[in-house]
Amino acid sequence: MKGKSNSIKKIGILTDYNGNTNYGGVLQAYALQKIISSFGYGCEQIQYKFIISQKQKIQKSLYYFCARSFDEKIDLIKLWIKNGFKINKKKRVECDEIVQERNKKILLFSEGIPHTKTIYYSNTISSINGKYDAFVVGSDIIWLPERVLFQNDKVFFLDFVRNGRKIAYAASTGVSKLPHRFEKEVRRDLAGFDRLSVREKSMASKIERLSEKEVASVLDPTMLISSKDWLDLFEIQEKNEEYIFCYFLGRDKKSRLISRKISEKKGQRLKVLRYANGRYCDVDDGFEADYVDTIDPREFVETVLNSSLVITDSFHGIAMSIVMGKEFLAIEREKESRVSFNSRINDILATFDLRDRKIHDLDEAIKVLEKPIDYQDLESRLVELREYSLDWLKNSLE
Repeated sequence: MKGKSNSIKKIGILTDYNGNTNYGGVLQAYALQKIISSFGYGCEQIQYKFIISQKQKIQKSLYYFCARSFDEKIDLIKLWIKNGFKINKKKRVECDEIVQERNKKILLFSEGIPHTKTIYYSNTISSINGKYDAFVVGSDIIWLPERVLFQNDKVFFLDFVRNGRKIAYAASTGVSKLPHRFEKEVRRDLAGFDRLSVREKSMASKIERLSEKEVASVLDPTMLISSKDWLDLFEIQEKNEEYIFCYFLGRDKKSRLISRKISEKKGQRLKVLRYANGRYCDVDDGFEADYVDTIDPREFVETVLNSSLVITDSFHGIAMSIVMGKEFLAIEREKESRVSFNSRINDILATFDLRDRKIHDLDEAIKVLEKPIDYQDLESRLVELREYSLDWLKNSLE
């Protein structure tokens, strides 16, 4: 990842960096900074923190609750009761301790990514004008509609920028359908960008319509770095161990049951990262597995690398599996929160012609695993998309 020296421009990156304890979110922030630096630019993450008021939280919760069907409302109430009254207090304390230890390690890793010393807020972010020659917003779910609709926050649309080039790299809305009011709110902001790209190909035409600009579909930053470069950057080695890595952000029993059955069938132990979404999840209990609950982002990549199979409902779990050339199964996350993020998984699988890797039951999983992924053909596709994405980003900054 070598680039020409360029002492003229300084780049400010805006993504979910400050306080982010999600592996994928942190790794994409790390990767984008590394890539832009390799082009010869000085760049850093801009620490931005949004404070959401209690009133905004209530408005958002009420909106999504009212938008649900009657049956969905009943299911949600049952979940609230279960989470509030039926959780073993000892288990909750254990979970909190695990999450705290993991978050500490992830945040320590994040500290190593070049970033502003100052933490900016919605009422102070405009003071950063003039510090950078260009702003790059992305990647990951920075354009989630609820941020605009209920938090009145358009910082990730660079509405505060008065001078400097405005670029969106691999931005994601996280959802497949955009609310009309959201489209109306961001239309002018999108038109103000110099270059636009999105991570999900299915969203490109919608952003083109709103911005009236050409919109590229590019790879997530984690996929811009080759497996060899990841190993070099993190100083890790491939060991080819025989274990199945389970990484689930959702709370459904199905994914855990399928994992157990595949483990039994293959005769391989499980490595499980419990409470990945930062909250107690009872279906994570009872695994006969090696727990890797408190690994840092470097160890996360290493765990994917040395697995024989990854089973996940995470976009970045899939992305890193593809980069590392690993067998994987994608399990669609059940809609249990305010919005469904499954469109991201569908999109990445379609991009690499791996739709069959999304499974719904054990029989389907066993059938899929009988046909290994052709990584020789897939690697050619990955290299092609990586070169296109790197060229797009490099040309946008020149």
